[in-house]
Amino acid sequence: MKQRLPLFFSALLSSLIFCSCSQEETIDAHSLDEPARYKKVQADLSLECGRVRMDYVSGKKGQKMTFILKNRGLTPISIDEWFMDDSENVRLYYAHCEKGKASEVKESDWKCGWPPQKRKTSGRRMPVRLNPNQGILLDVPMAFLKNFPQKKNVEYIAVRAELALTSVSLQSPVYEVEVRPFVQQY
Repeated sequence: MKQRLPLFFSALLSSLIFCSCSQEETIDAHSLDEPARYKKVQADLSLECGRVRMDYVSGKKGQKMTFILKNRGLTPISIDEWFMDDSENVRLYYAHCEKGKASEVKESDWKCGWPPQKRKTSGRRMPVRLNPNQGILLDVPMAFLKNFPQKKNVEYIAVRAELALTSVSLQSPVYEVEVRPFVQQY
């Protein structure tokens, strides 16, 4: 009996090793990030500003604008291309405008405010599922305000966001934002 037990375990171990080696599968690491891999999402989605405050300060860092991605449809949807860092899923555009004329900005005047050109994405993805009437809050950094030109008067900029995904094509309405000059208090 003592001689059969080690023989049994060695036979079991060798069969496990043989089976695991025979089913070898290779996965190209670059194929996981190919946009063609993700299917187009056809759903009733909206991307709207979720923050009531629409005044910001030029020259100050750490300011964010919050958007809400909401499923307005009757069926749940899944977005497989979703980045784990929520701000990587959104592009933020801005343009200078006059007060009350944010919707009249020409397409050529828009500048990309997020993500910065030098920033690399983490590349980590995780599917997100949205049930009907469920939304996701997306905090988008307004990093361009840190280097915004300092002026004496209040300026107005038009801001819009769009999803930076190939599987979902969605753009927010244009919002007017007030940018006040930075005043240091002593």
